[in-house]
Amino acid sequence: MKALQTLGKYELLEKIGAGGMAEVYKARLTGVEGFQKIVVVKKILPGYARNLSFIKMLIEEAKLTSVLQHPNIVSIFELDSVDQQYYIAMEFVDGRDLLKILARCAERKIRVPVDLACYIISEVCSGLHYAHRAKDIYGNPLNIIHRDVSPSNVIVSWDGHVKIMDFGVAKARTEDSKGSKNVLRGKLGYMSPEQVKGEDIDRRSDLFSLGIVLFETLTLKRLFLGRTDLETLINVRDANIEKKFKKYPFLDEPLKDLLRKALSRDRETRFSTALEFQNALNDYLFQKKQRLDPSKISQFLDSVFDKASGDEDNLMPRPRKVAGPGEDSEIELDAPSTIVGRPEEKSEPSIEELSRQLQEASRMNAADPKTDAGTVTPRSGTAQKRPKVPREEYSTEYSYTLKEESSASIAVFGSKESSPRVGQEPEAISASLDGQNFRLRNTSGYVFGPVDYSNLVNLVQTGAVSEEEFVSIDGGEWLRVRELTTVRSLSPNEALRTKGITPIYSGSTSKSGIVRVFYQIASRQLSGKLRFVQGSAQKEFYFYKGKPKHVASNLKQELLGPFLLHRGIVDENQMKSALGKAAEFGGRLGDALVSMGFVKPHELYWLLDLQFREKFLQIFKWDGGTYEFYEGVPCPVEMAPSDVDVYRYIVEGVRKHVAASDLKSFFAPHENSLIRPRKNSYLTMEKLPLNSKDQRMWAQVQRSRTIATALRDAVGNEEGKNTLYQLMLILYQLELIAFQPRK
Repeated sequence: MKALQTLGKYELLEKIGAGGMAEVYKARLTGVEGFQKIVVVKKILPGYARNLSFIKMLIEEAKLTSVLQHPNIVSIFELDSVDQQYYIAMEFVDGRDLLKILARCAERKIRVPVDLACYIISEVCSGLHYAHRAKDIYGNPLNIIHRDVSPSNVIVSWDGHVKIMDFGVAKARTEDSKGSKNVLRGKLGYMSPEQVKGEDIDRRSDLFSLGIVLFETLTLKRLFLGRTDLETLINVRDANIEKKFKKYPFLDEPLKDLLRKALSRDRETRFSTALEFQNALNDYLFQKKQRLDPSKISQFLDSVFDKASGDEDNLMPRPRKVAGPGEDSEIELDAPSTIVGRPEEKSEPSIEELSRQLQEASRMNAADPKTDAGTVTPRSGTAQKRPKVPREEYSTEYSYTLKEESSASIAVFGSKESSPRVGQEPEAISASLDGQNFRLRNTSGYVFGPVDYSNLVNLVQTGAVSEEEFVSIDGGEWLRVRELTTVRSLSPNEALRTKGITPIYSGSTSKSGIVRVFYQIASRQLSGKLRFVQGSAQKEFYFYKGKPKHVASNLKQELLGPFLLHRGIVDENQMKSALGKAAEFGGRLGDALVSMGFVKPHELYWLLDLQFREKFLQIFKWDGGTYEFYEGVPCPVEMAPSDVDVYRYIVEGVRKHVAASDLKSFFAPHENSLIRPRKNSYLTMEKLPLNSKDQRMWAQVQRSRTIATALRDAVGNEEGKNTLYQLMLILYQLELIAFQPRK
């Protein structure tokens, strides 16, 4: 074969792939006496060749991973450069990657036999176990984590040998000079829940990804792929696989148990090592009296690709098919597959700066916005409706929308006007409000809008607009929302009154009592709506089996658009463009922002997670007002974007917004009482996210036995006093301690 070009000592024969970072070639290495060796060369694109930090990191990773010599790992021969053109020479494997194999099987409606699927994954386990335990030449652990285990990185040769590839580059391509913890790694649909949530990962993350590959090899269906990247991330985070099993009766119970362990959302209950995973697969095959070797894989590939007839390359990439309601997505080719797998995808940017910007949210004086009132709303009126996806299939359906905002409304965000003129509802307006433009104003003077009638309905139905706020119709006088009877009737609180539903809990809100309010709901695993009212401000927390799923408030500045604008994530021009495009996504602003490249999918996920967190924590600033809990009231949206541990949020809320000065009078009657641990059937202290300072304070309290003694002996400054009172509030209101008066 004639060479296309030369690169150092390699003749590049055929371009077999291209990606965001590299071009991939089949290449030939020649030597003396006619020596020839076929290899694969990945040529780093010029844009990355000029990135010194990338090249430095790439070289370091190549040094590490070049020591990986194992029959189930594609070897890296060298990393070199010619005229500042960097390249990697890799082992040539004559075969097909698993993605292409599965796509071919799906196209021809040929299921991969269970025993062959288990054997392939078992071989990958062998390579992973070796890599996870690999040491450098000095005997130091390399602590390698693949981070990108997926079908396109598993290569199967025509003679039936299985290898995993891209250890070095898959890891290297996601690093930058700011550190590895700030970047989302790998392909979205093959991440682990801890990757999605931005937590530290270990080798068990690779095993979760490999569990996904096993499931997809068995079923030829994508496991977590959603209709958007954001939905995919949420599906991975929730890792709900039980309902999937019902669709595949050929998966017997032992195999499902194996998949459950591999795909456990809690990494502590997963396989701890790749060897343990491999042993489980081999035990399963042994129990089925199956004994396999590469020859059976080879025979299967020959039949699937018609290799004997020369049809092995007759497979063109097909358009991606994403699941509709109640469906699983087919295995698809999302990029041309190569002999050694696809070239690495373009790396995601660091989010360190983004995280820094987001931290300022903790200093914002936002009283629990209803971002979801403006960012996650039920579709009604004339807005385009999105098909409902059963919870068991996709875990949740999200619609991040700001559809009550128009391009014109961006200019009046946060504007102030004079006091409203309260008028009466004109009869003509009560007859028909369609076609009118509305502006909204709260009692603090914040003006929002204009919005159309259908979006006003959405705001009222989801609690983003309360009955005590004001509305101006087509620039007219300000009216109370409750005076518009056609709108007031849509209020969920009006529906409660009409049906005569009464709260099962109610009372006055105080900083010392909010913890107990949440505990009553969480400990008893109640479902319903918790409503807080303070003047004209309202917050509504929706719970399902004790877990908060949605937070609403009537503060318009906390909708997704203003939330992003105020933090500099997008500018006004970008927001206007996204608002104009949101209609194409059924009004979902988040999807529009992602489609236009203004926000990355994983960034939007974290932004919404942060937004939910901030809305939740702000309630701990409230001191006054009332609360009511209505059992059985359904959530107006499917689910919160966060996987919330309510006790973690309680501890964080108290730490951030409750001080010793808020609690001194509350604990005054108990200062000299003995502090006794209390047995709690719902909760233990070990389940609370207490930090080291809390632990030290608790040890001191146990020695001092009373608050007064602890204050005298152990607390020497205001910070220590805050820690003591905050800890006592948390433990007392969560019924983990009791006060016993001295005799």
